[in-house]
Amino acid sequence: MIKEFLYKSKAKAELIKAFRSAELYKTYKSKGGNERTIFPQIHEIHLDKLAKTLRYTFTLLNGMDPKEVKKKEFVFRQHFGRSISIEGDLKKYVLTIYATSMPKELPYKVQGVREAVSPFTIGIICGKDRNGQYNAFDLLKQPHILIAGETGS
Repeated sequence: MIKEFLYKSKAKAELIKAFRSAELYKTYKSKGGNERTIFPQIHEIHLDKLAKTLRYTFTLLNGMDPKEVKKKEFVFRQHFGRSISIEGDLKKYVLTIYATSMPKELPYKVQGVREAVSPFTIGIICGKDRNGQYNAFDLLKQPHILIAGETGS
């Protein structure tokens, strides 16, 4: 429990560093003349050990431009690596950090493919997701799907 708390505290500090680098904050002067910084509100830090992902959920402050998040996506990539995705609009955003990047080549294992296509009548494999799970669909239910490949292979 303490270990998880410390991990989440460190993760929160990393996100605040990214907000600071991306200049996603507001400043104001307090009554004492000190300058204060307010960052977007972090609602959740979720570590999924099975999927090997870290997910931040945060909302922008009122008056902040949502376009700045997409515009400053490169800052998040610099802080957390290339294997991230930022989803959201207007105010609420979800930043997902993946432990591994998408592989350039997918070695297919017969047993894994059989398990993925077994629930379908005419099962077709269409790759793997970021978690290494095969994606499959039923060609009987989606007959107009286009499967393209390299000519002559």
